[in-house]
Amino acid sequence: MNDESTKYRIAQLLAKEQINNLCDIEQAELLNWKQEALENENLYQIIHHGQRKLKRDNYVKSLNIDAAWKNVESKTNPNARKHIRLNPWIGRIAAIFLFGAILTTVFVITKNSVDTPIAQSSINIEPGSSKAVLQLHNGQMVQLEDTLNERIVEKDGTTISNQSGTLTYLASTPTQEALHNTVSVPVGGEYQLTLADGTKVWLNSDSKITFPVQFNQDKRNVWIEGEAYFEVTHDATKPFIVHTSIHDVRVLGTSFNICAYPDENNSVTTLVEGSVAVKYGDETKEVSDILEPNQQLVLNIKTMHTQKKAVNTYQYTAWKDGRLVFKNQDVNTIMRNVARWYDIDVFYQNEEVQQLTFSIDMERYDSFEKVKQIMELTEDIEFITDGRTVLVKKIY
Repeated sequence: MNDESTKYRIAQLLAKEQINNLCDIEQAELLNWKQEALENENLYQIIHHGQRKLKRDNYVKSLNIDAAWKNVESKTNPNARKHIRLNPWIGRIAAIFLFGAILTTVFVITKNSVDTPIAQSSINIEPGSSKAVLQLHNGQMVQLEDTLNERIVEKDGTTISNQSGTLTYLASTPTQEALHNTVSVPVGGEYQLTLADGTKVWLNSDSKITFPVQFNQDKRNVWIEGEAYFEVTHDATKPFIVHTSIHDVRVLGTSFNICAYPDENNSVTTLVEGSVAVKYGDETKEVSDILEPNQQLVLNIKTMHTQKKAVNTYQYTAWKDGRLVFKNQDVNTIMRNVARWYDIDVFYQNEEVQQLTFSIDMERYDSFEKVKQIMELTEDIEFITDGRTVLVKKIY
């Protein structure tokens, strides 16, 4: 954002946003600017959070708004003065002061912080990579890595191809024998699978899936723990059912994400395309919720209470496309996900720091230093690393 006229315009929009005075067109303009570049989103977060915001708010509070109002009033037509409403004028005055403060922030940050190269720590924490363990029907374990290209033949003749971080099942002669395999992805890993019916599965860190080598029954049942994204091959005669520890997701052919880690409070199903039925509850009271595209069902593991809502699915599925995305999420939620991917242990100075909110949209394969840089730009938070241990502190 080198164009000075652009900086003036963005500062104007940000000032109006803070007094809730943006029209729909201006809101769209600000949103487009945020989405143009990661540095724009970072700058937006700096202005809306952190010490700079606190100092700017204190500055505006210290201004004598009453005196400013009297100055405006004295220049107004005396005959029309009684028709002027005080609140809109105070809003405009506040916007003027905010504009000056925000403009200063925009110029300072774009000149310095946003373009500052990432500082290298003594121990660079690298991102995760393609790695997993395949357990065959007889219990044999096979280490999978994206650098290994190999072929395995199961007992029923199914060929398993491992190539470039993707495991592919190719059934030869149909058989009624029910053989199951399990793929487990460790912390700091990810892996892709193509099942025998053509269904594609992306497994996130600290996740596993158990599935039949051939889908030779009337239903295509798979079992997962952790997080997985599915692109299910359509087959009206054989519904595809994903089982987790607390609910089942039944589909015919669709794309969706399930996040069901055992250490999380909620199990989250996000539908991208098609239709799914999420079933939960016990035998005495089974409940089914139907999701439409761009809807999400959040199921609390302890209370079994649910929340169904419309969402932008990008935030919840971008991980499979190599992005690390969080939108206005608290530090605790962000760092739980980050810890799985970067294989780090995270500790907090206190509960207060865990409640701070941030937005991140970055390459998933960047080092942890990039995460630190984005969050520390707000001047609200600090990371202290010792090997693979990270302490998160709030800056007062």
